[in-house]
Amino acid sequence: MNKLNFKFSIVEEDVIFVKTLVRMAKNINIPNINLIIDTYSNGQEFLLSETHKSEYPHIIVINNQLSMRSGVEVTQILRQEENADRFYIILLSRGMSDDEIVHAFHNGIDNYRLRPFNLNVFKAFLERTIERLGEFK
Repeated sequence: MNKLNFKFSIVEEDVIFVKTLVRMAKNINIPNINLIIDTYSNGQEFLLSETHKSEYPHIIVINNQLSMRSGVEVTQILRQEENADRFYIILLSRGMSDDEIVHAFHNGIDNYRLRPFNLNVFKAFLERTIERLGEFK
């Protein structure tokens, strides 16, 4: 049986946090899923990479507070793409007002996580999300 390729992009400026998330993602082992992990230091770098042009299902973990294009700005751009439903966007923040979170959901994020968070819980959440999204491909 062929494995389903699944993109997993981390868009974050904090190098230590990126390394932690990559290490966690490399420990995700789901039968029939090939997780392709990429990292980007800001939203502009992510958009210029054109990795989002891939036809694969794509989970994007993105910090909202980035020096070049916020997570919400990147989300707005991605939601205008053809087949934008292949993206599952998780917005990270150290704190946003309720109005800012509502604005982010209205602009296309799928999930919001307040940092810091428990990595074991986040890994379990990602595993279930990948399993669930993989059921529809």
